[in-house]
Amino acid sequence: MLPLFLLALNFATLGQNNNIESLIKQLDQKNSQIIVKADTAEFMKLMAADFTIIRSTGTITSGLDKTLQLMRGGMVTYDSFSDQTEFVLVHSPTLVVSMGNEVIVSGGNRE
Repeated sequence: MLPLFLLALNFATLGQNNNIESLIKQLDQKNSQIIVKADTAEFMKLMAADFTIIRSTGTITSGLDKTLQLMRGGMVTYDSFSDQTEFVLVHSPTLVVSMGNEVIVSGGNRE
C-alpha cells in the first residue's frame, strides 16, 4: 500500500509543480510587458526584494533596488521585449528558477 501512496503523492506534487510552472510562465510574460513600459510601480509589485537576473548585457543584477535604479536611470529602455520561458525548476512553492530566451530591441542607453 505504501508504494501506491508514494505514487499518488508524486502525481500530486507533479500537478502542483505544473501549476507553479504555468504561473511562472505567465509572470515572465507580465514582466516583459512591465519592462517595455518601464512601469516601476508594477515591477515593484511583481518582484521579490532579492530578485536576481542575468541581464542581456551579461551582467548580474541582484536586488530589486538595483534593478529599479537601472530602470529609473534609463539603463533599461526597450522598444520591445519578448520572453520565451524554456525551463522552470520548482524547488519548492516559494523557490523557483526560470530560464529562457529573450528577444530585445533596445530603445536607449545601455551599459
